[in-house]
Amino acid sequence: MKGARWAESNVVDPEHSNVDPEEEAARNRNTLLSYFNDIASIPTLTKEEEVMLAKEMESATHEMRSGILSVSFTWREAVDIWRGLQAENRVTAKMSEAYGSGTPEGEERGEKLDKCLKRVEALLQRYDEQATASKDSKPALAKLEHSIQKALRDADLSMQIFERIRRKLRAARDTMASYERQIRELRSPKRSPKTEKGKQDRERELRNLRKQLRDVEVSIGVKAPEFIKLMDGVDLAYERLMFHKNKFVQHNLKLVIAIAKDYRNMGIAFQDLIQEGNLGLIRAVEKFDY
Repeated sequence: MKGARWAESNVVDPEHSNVDPEEEAARNRNTLLSYFNDIASIPTLTKEEEVMLAKEMESATHEMRSGILSVSFTWREAVDIWRGLQAENRVTAKMSEAYGSGTPEGEERGEKLDKCLKRVEALLQRYDEQATASKDSKPALAKLEHSIQKALRDADLSMQIFERIRRKLRAARDTMASYERQIRELRSPKRSPKTEKGKQDRERELRNLRKQLRDVEVSIGVKAPEFIKLMDGVDLAYERLMFHKNKFVQHNLKLVIAIAKDYRNMGIAFQDLIQEGNLGLIRAVEKFDY
């Protein structure tokens, strides 16, 4: 079933179309029947199974968020997004997972989020000052890192924000891996230059690649080997989250149909009712509190 927005944008006025309305109605019925057949064999979850899936989602989400929050790039990116929304006079509460939940807490989330991110911004300034102050600043930096991560957890950033940052971190991971691969290839005995000029060219290329790699490491705040390993773990956690979330949704699709049947003949096409119901189901799964 395609999304409701797609369906709305592709509505054709029967009076200005060469499509026979009866043929169109028959095609829609066939599409619905095919969809019903596809989900007919999917069993409904028991309460225990729902709790198990919810716990798996919770565990994967925690692992993914913890990995992303451990990187200093994330701290700066969150502050940049927040400041960008403020500059455009937009609602900063949209960065919160609770926003749009329909509860007073969700609508009032902006004040708390602003407070948390303002604290992150101040802590980041102290972090940068401490990082350049002396070589013996590791204990102080570790303490600041802990405080920054706690403030960001208190801000309760939405999954959309985490996904936006995760995509950028993945791109950085891929860039680091590419530079490391090129460096290994250049240093391979099989690529050893025969002439003095060739050796000089190779060293110049190696220096350039190492500099580019260092630049990415500085922007992320983590050395390449450690960061690549970290992001591999984040990606695995994300895949686990999506697997269990999709399973949770699929096993409740028949519930959407059962509810949608009660709203037929009220001016909304049955397909659109199901599509909107599925979107609501996805949101409900994301917010499910076992």
